[in-house]
Amino acid sequence: MNKQDSSLEDYVENDSEKNEMKESDLTRKTVCGIPPSDWPIERLSEVVRIVSGNSLPTEYQNEEKGQHPVYKVSDMNKPGNQKYVSKVNNKISKENLKELNHDLYPKNTTILPKVGAALLTNKRRMLTEPSSFDNNIMGWIPQEINPEFLYYLSCMVDMEAFAQKGAVPSISKAIAQKLKIPSPPISEQRKIASVLYNVDQAIQKTQEIIEQTKQVKKGLMQDLFTEGYYNHKEFEEIRIGPFTYRKPSNWNIKTIKEAKDGENGLRRGPFGSMLKKEIFVESGYKVYQQQNAIYEDFKYGDYYITKDKFDEMKRFSVEAGDLLISCSGTLGKIARVPEDYEKGVINQALLKFSVDEDIFSTAYMKYFLQSNIGQRQLVLSSRGSAIKNMAPMGFIKCSKIFQPSKEEQEKISDTLLTIDEKIDAEENRKKQLQRLKKGLMQDLLTGEVRTKDREVEVVDEVVDCEC
Repeated sequence: MNKQDSSLEDYVENDSEKNEMKESDLTRKTVCGIPPSDWPIERLSEVVRIVSGNSLPTEYQNEEKGQHPVYKVSDMNKPGNQKYVSKVNNKISKENLKELNHDLYPKNTTILPKVGAALLTNKRRMLTEPSSFDNNIMGWIPQEINPEFLYYLSCMVDMEAFAQKGAVPSISKAIAQKLKIPSPPISEQRKIASVLYNVDQAIQKTQEIIEQTKQVKKGLMQDLFTEGYYNHKEFEEIRIGPFTYRKPSNWNIKTIKEAKDGENGLRRGPFGSMLKKEIFVESGYKVYQQQNAIYEDFKYGDYYITKDKFDEMKRFSVEAGDLLISCSGTLGKIARVPEDYEKGVINQALLKFSVDEDIFSTAYMKYFLQSNIGQRQLVLSSRGSAIKNMAPMGFIKCSKIFQPSKEEQEKISDTLLTIDEKIDAEENRKKQLQRLKKGLMQDLLTGEVRTKDREVEVVDEVVDCEC
C-alpha cells in the first residue's frame, strides 16, 4: 500500500456517508484493497468487539499465584511462534481482577499494540486462554467473523496509516471501529484461514526444529570443549574465574593475547568521536557495526568513510578471517569476516580479533568463544543481577583458551559447522515459508485468488475456534 496515495478516509466509513448514500455508491476500498463484488464490506465494529486493556500497577506484577495472564507489549516480542502468545511475565488472581476492574478476554481474541513505536510494527497475536492485557494493547474479539480469519486480516492492516500523529503515535478505539474490512461468507473465511493456518503450522514446526537443533549444538559444544573430539583417557580440572572446567590433560592453555601477538591481534573499536555522522559519505570504505556481528551479516549497514579517513584509522581496519565481537547492547556475539568483505573499519561497539592459524584454527576459536567457557570470560554478569557488561580489555587479553592439536581443532569445528549448516538450512526454509505466507495473504485476503470453488480442506482448528 502506498501511503502517499491513500488517506484515512479511504479506509474508514463515515456515518453521515452511510446514511446519505446507497451501499452501491460507497467506495469499496478496504484495509485489504478492493474486494470482489460479491464480498460484503463491513465496519470492523460490526463483526468485532474492540476493547482496550487497563494499566497494571507495579505491586500486582509478577504474581506467583495468579491464574490469568496479563499481556504487555514486551510479551509480544518474545521469539518463537509469532502467532500465539502463551508465556507471560505477569499473571493476576481472580480476586485482583475484580479489585482492579480488569476484564478477562476470551481465548482466540486477536491482540495488537495501540501506542508507541510497537504500533508501527506488525505484531499481532492470538490469545490461547482467557487473559487480560495492559492499556498499551487493543483487543479484537470476534463476533460475526471466524477468529482465525480475523487474525490474518489484522496482519494486513497497516496501523501506521491510521495512527494519530504526535510525539507518541497511537490508534484510538473510535478509529479502529470504523475500519472497513472485507467480509466474505463464513465458508470462504474458513477456507482462507485453513490455507494460512497450514502454512503457519509449517513455520512453527520449522522453528521448533531450529530451536531443538540449537539445543543439540549447545550440548555438543559443552561436550567437545570439555571432553574433546577423540576418546581421551586422562583429564584434569582447571579453574577460570568462579568456574571449574574439565579438559583433556594433553590440551594446552593459551591466552587470547597469545593467539596472535602484536596490536593486530586484539583491538577495541575507536572512540565515538572519531566516527561522527557528519563524516559519513555515500560510498567508500565501510564502517562495520555491532549488527554485523550480532546477525553475522556483512551486507548490513550503509555507513562509509573516505580513503583519507580510512588511512587515518587503518589500525581499526578489518581483514578476511578476522573475528568481530559485539561490545555494546547485545554482548559477546561473534562473526567471522568473509573473504568477499568490503574494506572498512570497526566502530566503537566492536572488538576485532585476529588469530595466528599456526596456533589456532579461526573456526575453532570462534566456536570456543561462543561456548559457555568463552562467553563467561568475555561477558561478565554481576552476582545476583541480570546486568551484564563486556569484560575490560586487560581481562579479555588474559582469557584462557583450550588448545587441542590442530587436527582435533579442525574435527571439533567441522562437527559444529555441520550443525550450523542444518540450522541455516532450516532458517532459509522458514524464510521461504514466511514469503509464501505473505504472498498467500495478499492473494487470498484481497480476493485476487478465490477459494469458493476450490477443494480446500477446512482444518478442525479453524472451525473449533468459532464462538
